[in-house]
Amino acid sequence: MFRLRLLVSLAAVFFLSCLFAATGSAAQPQVASNNFQTCVIVDTGSVLCSGDNAYKSLGDGSVGVRAAFAPGPALTGVVSLAAGDRHMCALLAIGSVECWGANESFQLGRGGSSTEDSGSPAPVRLPDGSPLAAVTQIASQLDTTCASTASGSAYCWGEGNDGQIGNGSSDSASAATKVLGIAGVTKVVPGYTHTCAIADSDKVYCWGSDYEGALGNGANGASAVPDAVEGMPAAADLGSGDSFSCATVKAPSAGLFCWGSDSHGQQGNGPDFSTNLVARNIGSHVHPSKIAVGRSTVCLWSYYEYAAATTVSCWGDNRRHQVSEDNVDVVELPRVVNGVSGNSAPTSGNPGTVDIAAQWGDTACVLIWDGAVKCWGGN
Repeated sequence: MFRLRLLVSLAAVFFLSCLFAATGSAAQPQVASNNFQTCVIVDTGSVLCSGDNAYKSLGDGSVGVRAAFAPGPALTGVVSLAAGDRHMCALLAIGSVECWGANESFQLGRGGSSTEDSGSPAPVRLPDGSPLAAVTQIASQLDTTCASTASGSAYCWGEGNDGQIGNGSSDSASAATKVLGIAGVTKVVPGYTHTCAIADSDKVYCWGSDYEGALGNGANGASAVPDAVEGMPAAADLGSGDSFSCATVKAPSAGLFCWGSDSHGQQGNGPDFSTNLVARNIGSHVHPSKIAVGRSTVCLWSYYEYAAATTVSCWGDNRRHQVSEDNVDVVELPRVVNGVSGNSAPTSGNPGTVDIAAQWGDTACVLIWDGAVKCWGGN
């Protein structure tokens, strides 16, 4: 049965998180979920995690299943989390990145030749052994993680067999490797076998496998270096999944564009299930705040003009009820998630939903303004 699962109430510590954010601290509330666990940033930047620890990805050195949130990795000053399939990475306020969990594809980014899993966080390093620094954003999907830096560069590490590292090679990368050919990067997000980025004054570029049009380059084919997405206007936010991506349009315009596979209705444009080789607008009435993309599921936190409301809506693969309680495998059009949406436009004092996550493990989660974390889908 589909139902929202209230995983934990964090009202007290969340109040502190909001206070720190209001007074200029780097700590921000966030939720990240993958195939095995869910973690949240609370307080002054510490991390709580719950779930399966089979690959040491709870980050505390323990083993077994943790059914309730408890302290995860011994880190402070965490400002962002990125969840891969069986590993996690944290961006610290000082601009460094530390990862833990599974490492069979070098997804921990520590350099060298070791593929041993690790339950303790350690810095991601560059090929010369120095720590990756001045990072402003991180994202993970499956066994690849990427980061953008204050200088506008993008770096990726981990699985790279389809060219998703972006350095012209089809090899995996054990250290953070610079993506070639783009500058002014503000966000970079890996998918299953491809990666996309917002760069060069809000343009969108993708690289890696072009299976089912994942690169949005008009059937130009696979590319191990960035290639521009056709038909995409200036972008504000971006997410990538299994051979598809979606991006929101930069304000004051409105819209949501998707390209690539539509095998599970993830294009959100009805029951035609056709591959989009270039970006296509599927939501001209949407003023989105954040997008979260899982394997074949998309969730959007947005303000809808027609309803004058903030909503969380999802669509795509529904085989584990990660979109709807209906007993259908596919939801082809955006559907509002009950119990997590507000009834007014977002304001600085009450944005309703604060963060959303939809990850590879067919689970979606939201962090609510009152400190509650709610998840649905795979368990």
